[in-house]
Amino acid sequence: KFKNPTHVRCTAMASAYASFTSGGSSGSGGRGRGPLSSNSSGPPRLSGPSGARNAELLTFFDRGDLPGFLAHVQRHCVDFDVINATTALHRLAKFWAGRGDASRGQLIRASLDGLVLLSHRLVELFRQAGRQPHERMPAQVTEGAPMPLADPLEGLQPRHLAITAWAFASLSRCRELGLRCGELKGLFGPLADAAIPRITSFDGQSLGNLLWGCAVTRQVNRRLFFVSAKRAVVLLHAGELRGQNLSNVVWAFAQARLPNRTLFSEVAACDPWSSGDFNPQHITNTLWAFSRIHGKIGIYREFFDAAAEAAIPKLASFKTQELANLLWTFANQTMYHERLFGAVAEQARARLHDFDNFDFSQLLWSLAKVWWRDEALFAEASREMIDGGRYRTMHAQDLGCVLWAFAMVQWPEPRIFEVLARAAQAHIHTLKPLDVGNIAWALGASGQLDKDIARVITEYVLMHDMTQTDSDGGGGFGATADGWVHVLNAVGRFHHELGELWDRLSGRFETLVLLPLSQHLHALEQAVGLDGAPSVPAARPDEGSEGVVLGSDALPRAVAGMATDGRVLAVRQRFALLESWVNDLQLEHLGPHYTQLVAAEVGLSRLSEHAEEPWVAAGRQAVAEDAAADPRHQS
Repeated sequence: KFKNPTHVRCTAMASAYASFTSGGSSGSGGRGRGPLSSNSSGPPRLSGPSGARNAELLTFFDRGDLPGFLAHVQRHCVDFDVINATTALHRLAKFWAGRGDASRGQLIRASLDGLVLLSHRLVELFRQAGRQPHERMPAQVTEGAPMPLADPLEGLQPRHLAITAWAFASLSRCRELGLRCGELKGLFGPLADAAIPRITSFDGQSLGNLLWGCAVTRQVNRRLFFVSAKRAVVLLHAGELRGQNLSNVVWAFAQARLPNRTLFSEVAACDPWSSGDFNPQHITNTLWAFSRIHGKIGIYREFFDAAAEAAIPKLASFKTQELANLLWTFANQTMYHERLFGAVAEQARARLHDFDNFDFSQLLWSLAKVWWRDEALFAEASREMIDGGRYRTMHAQDLGCVLWAFAMVQWPEPRIFEVLARAAQAHIHTLKPLDVGNIAWALGASGQLDKDIARVITEYVLMHDMTQTDSDGGGGFGATADGWVHVLNAVGRFHHELGELWDRLSGRFETLVLLPLSQHLHALEQAVGLDGAPSVPAARPDEGSEGVVLGSDALPRAVAGMATDGRVLAVRQRFALLESWVNDLQLEHLGPHYTQLVAAEVGLSRLSEHAEEPWVAAGRQAVAEDAAADPRHQS
C-alpha cells in the first residue's frame, strides 16, 4: 500500500515542486502486499563532455559530499544531457533510499531544489525525444560551462527512461521529502511519450523498472502499458524476462488494475518455476499480481499449483511477510493447495512471534478464507493475541481480520472473541467500509453483537460515501457486495430496534446493488432474446440517484432484427459489461437470499416464502456433500 507522504519541514518546497509537476500530461490515471522495491544499476560511466560532467557528479557522490553534489547540479543542470540528468537523479534517489539518519534533515530543501531543476531539464529532454528530429530545439550553453553534445539526446537509451521512473518512485516513498505521487503528471507524461516509440528496444530490466515506477507513482499511461505488454511477451518468449523483472512487470499491471489477459496468459503458459531460478520474493510477488488482478476468476489454477510445488522446498528461506503473502494469493481466489498450506502452517507455528501485525492477521485470514483450521496454529495465535498482548498493538483493520478468522473457523474459545470484540469496537470509526463488514459478520457470528453496536455500525455505513472507491484501490460499500451483505446479515436481527436506520440501509443496498444487477441481466436477456424480449425497466423516480443504473435506452428493443454479426457483437458487449461489473462487485458474496431476489426480479426464478427454490436447495446439498467428503473434517 502506497500512502502519500507528508513532512512539515518541507511543505513549502514540496508544494513548489508539485506546482511544476502538475502541468500537462498525456497519461491517465485486498489486503495483499506487492513488492517493496525494484532494481536499478544506474547509467554507465562515459568519456567525452558528457563523461566529464558525469565524472564530476560521481566524484562528489562517491566521497559522500552530497551538499557539493547538489551545488554542482544547481550550477550545471541547464547544460546536462540526458545521461548527466539521469545519473544525478539516480544518485539522489539512491542516497534518500539508503540511510535513515536524522542528519539528512538539513539536506531536504537542497534536494528538493535539485529535483525541481532535474525535473525541468528531463521534461525538456523527453519532450524533444518525443518530437521528430527536425522539430527539436538546439541545446542551450551556459558561459564557461563544458560544451554539450551536439544533440543532448545522443546516447538516450531505455535505461535512462526507466531510471527516471524508478528514481521518482523511490523518492516518493521517502516521507521526509513529501513528494505527492498524484502531482507528477508533468514529468511522467513526456516520459511516456518518449518511451512509447522506443519500447521495442527495452530489455527486461528496463521494462520492469519503467512499469514499476509508473505503478508506484500511479502515473498510468494506458498506451504505454499496452505496448509494454506486447514487448513483455516478446521478451518472455526469448527467455529474457525472468525473476524480479518478470514480477515487476506483472505487479505493475496488477497495481494499475489493467488485466491484460494476453500478457498474464503468456506468463502462466511459460512456467517460470520449473528451472528453480527464482527467489521467494519473485514467486510471491508474481502470484500476488495474478491473484489481485484475476483473483475472483481463478482461471490460472494449474499455474498456481505448479508455483506451490516449486515453493514448498524453499519455504524455510521465506520471510514471514512472504509466507503470509503466498497463502493470500491462493485464499484470495478461494483456492488452497494441500501440501503448500500444510507446509506454510508448519513454518508459521515455529515463527509466529516474528510476524508483524499485518502479516499475522493476513496469515490467519488466508487460512480461514478456505476453512483451513490448523488447530495448533490457531491455538498458538490465540495465546499470542491474549497472553502475549499483541491485540493491544494492532490497528482496527488487523483486529477485524483476526476476529473474522477465529469466527470463520468456529474457534471454541469465548475469551478470544470477548477480548477482540472490545478492542475492535473501540476503533470502528477508523475502519474502511469493507472492513466494517468483516467485523460486523465476525461480531454476529461470535455472539458479541448487541443492538448498540449494530446502531453504531449502521450509522457509520450510512454516513460513508458508498459510491466511491478508496485511494488504495479497494472498494467501498458501493463497489462490492461483500461488506454490504456482511453488514445486512449481522444487523438485520435488530431491524425493529434500528427502525428508520434499517429502512435506509436496506434501501440503499437495493439501489446500489440489486437494482443495477437486475438491469444488467435484463439488458443481457434483451440482447440474446427474440422480438418479444422484454425491455430494460427504467429506474423509478423515487429510487434516488446513488450508484450506476441503466436507462431504458441501454439497448434497442428490436435486437432480434439485427444482422447476425451485430447480434453477436451486442451480446458480447453486454456480457463484457456484466462480467466487469460482477467482478468488481464481488457477487460471489451476494449469498443465496439476495441471489434469489435478483433471480426472481429478472424472471429466472420465483420468489417463495414457504420453500426454497430447487436450485438453492441443490446448491446447499452440494456444499454439504463436499464438506462431508473433505478428509480434514473426518473424525
